[in-house]
Amino acid sequence: GLAMGIVRRSDKNTKFAHSTGYTLVYIFLFLLVIQGFLLQGFRLAFDGNAPDKTWAFFGTLFSFLYPKDMNPQTANQIYTGLWYFHMLTTMGFIASLPYTRAMHIVTSILNLYTLRLEPTVMLAKMNFEDEHAEYFGARSITDFSWKDLLSFDSCTECRRCTDICPANAVGKPLDPREVILKMRDSMLVESQFPKNGNKETTYFYENEKITHDEIWACTNCGGCVNECPVGIDQLRAIMQLKRYQTL
Repeated sequence: GLAMGIVRRSDKNTKFAHSTGYTLVYIFLFLLVIQGFLLQGFRLAFDGNAPDKTWAFFGTLFSFLYPKDMNPQTANQIYTGLWYFHMLTTMGFIASLPYTRAMHIVTSILNLYTLRLEPTVMLAKMNFEDEHAEYFGARSITDFSWKDLLSFDSCTECRRCTDICPANAVGKPLDPREVILKMRDSMLVESQFPKNGNKETTYFYENEKITHDEIWACTNCGGCVNECPVGIDQLRAIMQLKRYQTL
């Protein structure tokens, strides 16, 4: 799976994002896998009666790296060193989660757990009796609910929503994944630099973060919502953006 991910990310034709965060994730995962095989190989090298020796193929291969005549003191030092290295790598990987795209490991679980149970076509309610409302729909990232923000941060960038989108398939400017990623990036900017002294800097249309053409290319088919593996409701978000333009 790790090799498939690296190959897929390296293919420029798939239009996947390439960043330091993804490189760091793959380095951590590669180290954890190798360390696991090294520890398993060490155990199999000195435990001839290990019950998993017959099916631990990679562990058996790694066991040949260790000399059979190693003295107990040296073996204990090597094994302890491997375990500490493995522990530090694991802790480093966990600490790096908020700063890499591996964060979706956490956010996607929460997003699925809090998944809305109503039908996909059921949109967010609007209070037309609110006398203080200056507009309806979403003008900036602050107009979305906490559930919407959680779903934006859960995106794995797998492109399944884009691949299933009929508008994107016929060459229209809509790319559901890019819409979600734009809103996710706006959310991160808003959290780090709140309002930046000028509230209008966070507006989607006024700053051309979201364009009129890409939003109105959506056919409201809901295919992206049904295809998303982590429960993101792209249609609901797009409809909120449409509402701001029409209402």
